[in-house]
Amino acid sequence: MIDEMNEIVICKYCKNKTLYGEMIWLNGKCMCPKCYLKERAKEDSKAIKG
Repeated sequence: MIDEMNEIVICKYCKNKTLYGEMIWLNGKCMCPKCYLKERAKEDSKAIKG
């Protein structure tokens, strides 16, 4: 039996392969950790600028 959290999926934003269990939700988007960090940095810079 294959655990779905260990399935390899493709991030729809960067097209990189990652495990389903590593996908992260941010602002209604499910993305890989790399895209999450990139998107989070954008959000943080917006908050700092005001």
